Amino acid sequence: MECQQALSLWTLKDLQNYFQCGRNKALAIMQSKTFPSIQIGRVHYVAEEDVYAWVRKNRNNHIHL
Repeated sequence: MECQQALSLWTLKDLQNYFQCGRNKALAIMQSKTFPSIQIGRVHYVAEEDVYAWVRKNRNNHIHL
């Protein structure tokens, strides 16, 4: 039997803390087409590892929100 590690899902508040930004900016990031988030009901989530991968991929880019 294979053991799988549970994903750590971040909410909007977690993203605000990570980027040190306000709610509106974090929501704009979550809703951008290039950001790997999912929405369940009214709540947005993103896997922690996907945040780090997205930042690495876009580190030299200017993100237009």
